[in-house]
Amino acid sequence: MTAQGPGQRFALARRGRVPAPRDRAMLGRSLRVALVVGILLVVITLLMRIGPTYVVVFCVATDGALANARGRAGAGDGGGDAS
Repeated sequence: MTAQGPGQRFALARRGRVPAPRDRAMLGRSLRVALVVGILLVVITLLMRIGPTYVVVFCVATDGALANARGRAGAGDGGGDAS
């Protein structure tokens, strides 16, 4: 097997003739990187879904607490429900 310089590898890649990776060490590194990056992407995706869920719950709880506080403050002046 002859050594290829960067220019020759680039020319092969441009023509669509990139040799398949056959080095076990390179394949192992690639699999480890893919595993780590994949896990990070899954975590980021989950956090993007979980984060808004907690924000909505916080907003609803805060609104309920404020409404309750307003109801107690106005209870003496007849400002509650008209039932």
